[in-house]
Amino acid sequence: MPSTPKRRARRTERVALAALAVLGALHALAYAWLNPPFEAPDEVGHLAYVVHVAQTGQWPDQSQTPPVPMGHHHPLPYHGLAAVAHAVGGAGLTPQLVAAETPVPWRFLHPDTGFSDPDETRAFRLLRSTGALLAALTVWLTGLAARKVLAPGWRLLPPFLVACLPQFAFLSGSLSNDPWVACAGALATLGGVEILARGRSGRWTLGASLALWAKKSGGTLLPTALVAATLRRDLRLAVVPTAVALLVALPLAVRNQVLYGDPLGKAIEAATYPDLLTPRPLGSRYFLTSFPYWMARSWFGHFGWMSLPVPVLALAPAAGVWLGGALGAFWAGPRLRRHALLCGATLAFVLAGVVVYNLSYTQPQGRLLFPALSALALLLGVGAQATRVKGPLRWLLAVCPALTGVGALATLVRALP
Repeated sequence: MPSTPKRRARRTERVALAALAVLGALHALAYAWLNPPFEAPDEVGHLAYVVHVAQTGQWPDQSQTPPVPMGHHHPLPYHGLAAVAHAVGGAGLTPQLVAAETPVPWRFLHPDTGFSDPDETRAFRLLRSTGALLAALTVWLTGLAARKVLAPGWRLLPPFLVACLPQFAFLSGSLSNDPWVACAGALATLGGVEILARGRSGRWTLGASLALWAKKSGGTLLPTALVAATLRRDLRLAVVPTAVALLVALPLAVRNQVLYGDPLGKAIEAATYPDLLTPRPLGSRYFLTSFPYWMARSWFGHFGWMSLPVPVLALAPAAGVWLGGALGAFWAGPRLRRHALLCGATLAFVLAGVVVYNLSYTQPQGRLLFPALSALALLLGVGAQATRVKGPLRWLLAVCPALTGVGALATLVRALP
């Protein structure tokens, strides 16, 4: 079949999307191999969970003494990482107190925690590198969603934003369940777009089910099928997918109810980390001051266990693009407006879940919005296309996120001993 300009354009677009997926993976790998061990949120606890599963093959029971750190989290990421741990020789990794060869900056939380054996350090970094594959898949799925929504000249912007986001790369290059729920959220976002465009719900069902098994916050994606079905004016499209996702997650709820007395496992989480409990009312000033500031700042980058701040000048370029794109979505036409509403609703549901969580815990961390990462990037793509950015401003859409990515990585490199 002879090649046509349209086919060549599609082929070029696929190649470019694959290149962005590789960029996302390389960005995550840079953090996996540069960032010192245990300098990402809760890495000590995540490793203990992975090692427990690798050695016993069982999901930890937090009611036993001593409890496994992070054992209240949903099991999908840890069973996946346990399989990788066996492959790279990391099934017996145990953090140790080791003497630092050179002075470590005060900003790092665990300067004396690591591995005495270089082979163990290598196995740990290989285990971290698993997240690079999830980062690449998240970028790819975001690109597929953008192809179904945006015009050809705008389809690469959302996956590019995801690939360049420093906090996503940082956590994808760490032992964490965040890249797992972000990837599942990207699949659910693609599925929501397909419900809205074609009435197909298979990918949404799979994405929402995986998100529920990856992290509790994955449950905030459940209402998005109803939103997509409502916008399509066919509520039947939401009934079966939502029921299937809930059915898939039922074993999690039953186990929590039997072992801990409530289906969400909230009581055992509070009992495991009583020092983190900081109850406050919704009307607290916290939600008007500290919460929005740290949520916004840590969305882009605040590393070293939230103690290594990326300079504001490095964050500003990408922050301007993300904020401008979100505002631009208000100018979307009728077709794009439906997708903007779906993506905006996804972000609203996930943000509401974070607010509810912060009623009990002080955790204003941008990473908690990762279930909506793909949806938010797609919303910005809609905004950019709706406002018809042209000329030099269009180049800034590419340059600014890249500058922030480089600036954040340089901040970490400069802090290393």
